[in-house]
Amino acid sequence: MVTSTSAGPIAAGTEQDKRAERRFFASYTIVIALIIVAGFAPSFFLRGLMPPYVPLRPLPPELIAHGLLAATFTLFFPLQAWLIASGKRAVHVKLGNWGFALGAAMLPASYMVAAFTYNRVLPADPNFAAIVAGVALSALPTLIVLLALGWRRRFDAQTHKRLMVVIICVLADPAIARLPLWGAPPLGFVVGQLAMLALLIPLWVWDFARRGRPHWATVLGTLLYVFELTWRLPVITTPQWRAFVAGLPGFG
Repeated sequence: MVTSTSAGPIAAGTEQDKRAERRFFASYTIVIALIIVAGFAPSFFLRGLMPPYVPLRPLPPELIAHGLLAATFTLFFPLQAWLIASGKRAVHVKLGNWGFALGAAMLPASYMVAAFTYNRVLPADPNFAAIVAGVALSALPTLIVLLALGWRRRFDAQTHKRLMVVIICVLADPAIARLPLWGAPPLGFVVGQLAMLALLIPLWVWDFARRGRPHWATVLGTLLYVFELTWRLPVITTPQWRAFVAGLPGFG
């Protein structure tokens, strides 16, 4: 997204240090983008070209549009990191405005897809429909806060890039959940949640290695993500949550 040359309290900036940092954040976002592609490959990106992880349902236009929007937004992260690493800062700044516009568009699109999926599952299994909606809706408050902070801090490079990393980690949540690696619920669900949080470990390692302490954006982003992942498991299985979701506009 949009960054500037403003430096945070990172280690003294030799050119070699700066190149290493640019490579780290570029590689980081590329790896997470690849994880997202892997999670959605059988059902979206390579649909029909590889065996699905689970039986596939038809893709209605709403889900196709959301998938294209989400894929475009996801690709912005490694693209923007690569532009900075390549010294193309002016292009990075111009594209950043479009990136935040895509991020803002993702919020209502995600809500509408959650409502569509809920209503599709509802006749067969109301309890599971509420859980599916809860998983989808739980990320929205986190993304709203992180996107708002990322925009406000877009000229503070050290803060901005960390907030962007946390955002793409949050976006990887549904892709990781789709990978056939975690086993059967409920244990598999918990293991999958831990795998999602593990995406932030390299950011913490980088902060301690380069700064001797975590950046405040790393701490805040992690706390928001931990809160998102921990509250939804005990909440979205309750009757109160089912009643709440059924009263939302477009649900029930």
